Amino acid sequence: MENVILQNAIYKREDLNQNLEEGLKEEIMNEEMVKEEVIKTGTKARKDLKDQLVQVRKNTGMNRREFAEYFGIPYRTLQDWELGNRHMPEYLYQLIVYKVEKENLHK
Repeated sequence: MENVILQNAIYKREDLNQNLEEGLKEEIMNEEMVKEEVIKTGTKARKDLKDQLVQVRKNTGMNRREFAEYFGIPYRTLQDWELGNRHMPEYLYQLIVYKVEKENLHK
């Protein structure tokens, strides 16, 4: 009788361990998928932001040098943002768009 109880306990423990292992594998896979999506989305968002910055600048009719001077941004920094060598903070992009709209800088 004790052997049967002990054997049942062992089977239950093995089942539990297998379920935990499968659950952990699934959770790890889900985390990896989320990380990949964040990386993809972040990269895409950065490309979009870069392109949007170029469009905002072109809509003002300013060249890079004029735009950089107007907003007090070092020319090389603006150039790196537009070329994708560096990533512009999104909050700064939003501030530039706000200023362009408020000061009616569209050509």
